[in-house]
Amino acid sequence: MLDLQKLSLAINNTFEVLPAPGLLLLSDDGNKKNLITIGWLQFGNLWGKWTVNVFIRQSRHSFKILNNSEYFSLNILEPQKYNNQITLCAQKSGQTYDKIKESGLTIIENEKIATIAEAQTTFECKILNKTILDKACLAPDLFNKFYSNEDFHQLITAEILSVKI
Repeated sequence: MLDLQKLSLAINNTFEVLPAPGLLLLSDDGNKKNLITIGWLQFGNLWGKWTVNVFIRQSRHSFKILNNSEYFSLNILEPQKYNNQITLCAQKSGQTYDKIKESGLTIIENEKIATIAEAQTTFECKILNKTILDKACLAPDLFNKFYSNEDFHQLITAEILSVKI
């Protein structure tokens, strides 16, 4: 059972580092682990579960890995202390660069979900749904500002299985 007080504190920790990048999503498709810096997310309750929605562009290497994954972790690192690692994960592609090795971050291998030891807060998540945003459903101003190149995000809804603070 998810501890709601811990979840509330973890969500507050998340919003203390946003909108500046400070969240690293760690995914694993069984063949490869990958880190990506994210800044767009939502928390809520959906289908009777505590959930998080994350947004990943289709052009990203992480998109391919997440589409072959059942789980991921969201890891919040102190932006001032880990700025170099966060920036590296935002600027380099996991397709041609081993971001985990180069970041020097410590990966904790759990049974199903890998996490980052240096994270001050971690959400362990199970993917429930994946939906590509649709141009026909977007407000024109959003399309013009964020998707004029038609590189749409995939909205991934995941159940929050556990929180570590």
